[in-house]
Amino acid sequence: MTHVRTPRLALAALVAAAVSLATGCAGPAPEEPGPMTEFYVDPAAGDDTNVGSAEKPFRTLTHALTVAESGHTVHLRAGTYDEANGEVWPTQSGSPPVAEPNVPDGVTITTDGALAQLVGPGAGTTTSALVFAGAATVRGVSITGFVRGVLAGPGTAVRLEDVRVRGSIREGVFAYGDAEVTLDSCTVRDNAGAGILAQAAATVTVVGCLVHGNSPGIHVSGSAAVDVTGSEVYENGTVPAGSENSGVHVEDDGRLTIVDSVVRNNAYVGIHMLNSAAVTVGPGTAIHDNYVGVLADTTNAAAPSLDVRGATISANDFEGLAWAVAMGERIRIRDTAIVNNGDNGILLLGDALEIDLGTAADPGGNDYSGNDEPLILDARPARPAADGTVITISYADTLSPCLTVAQPVIGPAAMGCGGVTAISILNANNRVEVTFSP
Repeated sequence: MTHVRTPRLALAALVAAAVSLATGCAGPAPEEPGPMTEFYVDPAAGDDTNVGSAEKPFRTLTHALTVAESGHTVHLRAGTYDEANGEVWPTQSGSPPVAEPNVPDGVTITTDGALAQLVGPGAGTTTSALVFAGAATVRGVSITGFVRGVLAGPGTAVRLEDVRVRGSIREGVFAYGDAEVTLDSCTVRDNAGAGILAQAAATVTVVGCLVHGNSPGIHVSGSAAVDVTGSEVYENGTVPAGSENSGVHVEDDGRLTIVDSVVRNNAYVGIHMLNSAAVTVGPGTAIHDNYVGVLADTTNAAAPSLDVRGATISANDFEGLAWAVAMGERIRIRDTAIVNNGDNGILLLGDALEIDLGTAADPGGNDYSGNDEPLILDARPARPAADGTVITISYADTLSPCLTVAQPVIGPAAMGCGGVTAISILNANNRVEVTFSP
């Protein structure tokens, strides 16, 4: 019998082919899982020794925030997040307050629609729920019982969506330095201090929010700027005196722009201006049922500025607009109804470089009806000569069709129409010019 010998090289090739075939049948080696970017927290069923997945969630937000990094999302399940459950909140001190951030830069915190409540220790606490290291987004949480619910300092850019902040020992939301904070569809209520405080050079945008039961509702100071759109600021303050009892208080070089919003039923002033505040009240804004609608006053030589267009200032207990500034920058009012207030529509106890209620080239389009008479009271201090600021008023807004006096009118004097005292100038040498529209 003849034996065929297989060369060693050929045998090796056959073995290699067999191994290759076997490997191909088994398929490629499984890939290693990537790093986690979504973390879950369950205060009832979680454990901080878990991996933080949906199936094995952490127990505390505190722990989740030590793991999360920029681009990561922390999902909070329903429940109470407090010290009894293991939470450790940032402690703050100083003025402005300083605290070690607990929310890393670039992190999102969301409740996915669940009722997740961050609860502080209450009276005597020096803690805040959320202090930010940089940019962050927070959705859906409820925050209560802290000295300040949310603290955003220099270098931060924070977005709060459907967040509820209440019951703070001081401010609900505090933004300072060059912080940029947006509140969208939030509720800020029943905080012992300001509901929203913007200080230094902070920028705060408020969209579709409810701000009520605070002292005041919104406070703007330093050179901060606050823009309010589609929101309601109401029932802030407790007594008819003091800026803290107002809907919005703007002081120093602070700036406020408010559009399509309601400022109502605040214990003192709807919008209170102090020092060199600059306030723009835009179309669709209604300021009503406050003690005074808009008030500007100051104790120094600062010069505030007020622009009102397309608004309604009505049904306030006393004046619609009261100006008690020695010499402000500007009052300019267009297409606005200042009506049915318990006292004068406009009371001028002080002056401004420009008081423009309408000109021949740019008619006011304002309505002053239904206020206590005179509809506009010029009670500016007397002058030695008739050389002061002229108040310009559109003829049609106040005196049409029965103006009979020569122009300008030098005080003391009164102008009326149809048995209504439209304008009264109490003191000597103050001038009012009623301009004629084309």
